[in-house]
Amino acid sequence: MLLSMTGQGTGQITVGNNLFRIEIKTLNSKYTDIKVSLPAVLRPFELEIHKILTERLIRGTIRLYVYQERLAEPDQVPIQENVLKGYVKYLQNLASELSAPLPDPISTALRLPDVLKPDFSELSDEEWEEFQKGLNQVIDEVIEFRRNEGKTLEKVISSYINEIETRLRKIEELEPERNKLLRENLRENINKLKQNIDELDESRFEQEVLYYLIRMDFTEEKDRLWQHIKHFKETMAEDPPNGKKLTFIAQEIGREINTLSNKSQYAPIQKLAVEIKDYLNRIKEQLANVL
Repeated sequence: MLLSMTGQGTGQITVGNNLFRIEIKTLNSKYTDIKVSLPAVLRPFELEIHKILTERLIRGTIRLYVYQERLAEPDQVPIQENVLKGYVKYLQNLASELSAPLPDPISTALRLPDVLKPDFSELSDEEWEEFQKGLNQVIDEVIEFRRNEGKTLEKVISSYINEIETRLRKIEELEPERNKLLRENLRENINKLKQNIDELDESRFEQEVLYYLIRMDFTEEKDRLWQHIKHFKETMAEDPPNGKKLTFIAQEIGREINTLSNKSQYAPIQKLAVEIKDYLNRIKEQLANVL
């Protein structure tokens, strides 16, 4: 099963006199890159929040935004009245001076600095536990988003692997024809060489021919390609995270197909090898977003 590193989730939870709105966004990255934006009341728990995000989301660019809204009774509203009145009076005078409309000076003033009293309260252990429940619910939503994205990635990558297998089978079909042509060329070159050399060390000559034939044989590369493809499919079925492992296997497939192409010295096989490398590059692009 594959999980995408792209995900998002939102939610809110009421804790005591606080309403917390939680938003998480994740993107692909080779490493774990976490940044959080927290209200003052949650900053004492920042390290613990980092730990929760790392353990559950594992890898990627992870951004957490938490917004706090105070749920206070009318006589508990944390407004500095003198500051608010000063802003309202200033705005009214300025609007009058500029002959500009000012439909709601109080709403405008409430958004200005220092109108709301700073909140120095702290969450109790019970409230922190309650906030964690809300945070984990949003993380669950992110993971579900990643899972759905991962299903799409799995379909795309599997289709590319099938294309690679199809071309590898075609290479196997072309192998007898390629070997026949290779033998004919070798026989022709040997005859030309014998005509131009008076004395020939037969033993040394046979060794050189054998070395040439071994160097042109790509049976081992072909077998390893099938093994890597089998391993790749098995790894795709494993529980995540498996993105890094799949990337490593894809690199091994690339090395084997390069060697096979170089050894083949046969244009139809080399053409198929190029097509395999093209599909392999597409797989690597998709794997960049796999957890």
